[in-house]
Amino acid sequence: MAKNCFICDKELGRLSIKYSAKDLLNKKVEIPEGMTEEDKICSNDFIGLTNHKSGADAKLRTRTQDYKKDWNKRGIIQFKNERIAILQRVWGSQVEFIAAYDDLTNEGYRCVAHDEGKEGGSGMGATGGVNSYFYFQKMEYVR
Repeated sequence: MAKNCFICDKELGRLSIKYSAKDLLNKKVEIPEGMTEEDKICSNDFIGLTNHKSGADAKLRTRTQDYKKDWNKRGIIQFKNERIAILQRVWGSQVEFIAAYDDLTNEGYRCVAHDEGKEGGSGMGATGGVNSYFYFQKMEYVR
């Protein structure tokens, strides 16, 4: 039975190089929280941990999996939790975007950043940002 990497959750094949908590200790690197002797990590994550002694990158990748399950790459509401939200203004969905924007502001979120997205060429019939991204933060978490 194939195991998955403890950090990135990618399948560790039979022939892939795998590293254990003992390998991390030998390199004097902090073991990611929750990793046991039976858990293994892939070579990419091992390199990331050993290049960044604090293990901050590996901890971030571990937490990323929790966020990815709530990510809607193609949706107007790409992500939302109790602290932040990201809206995408998509060509042809202006009314849906306005409704989502209104809902977020009504719930106490405020737009704190805006990214124009990719630029469309004149051959596409659009100029400026094709998809724009709006980043919101709930005001009670702004300090």
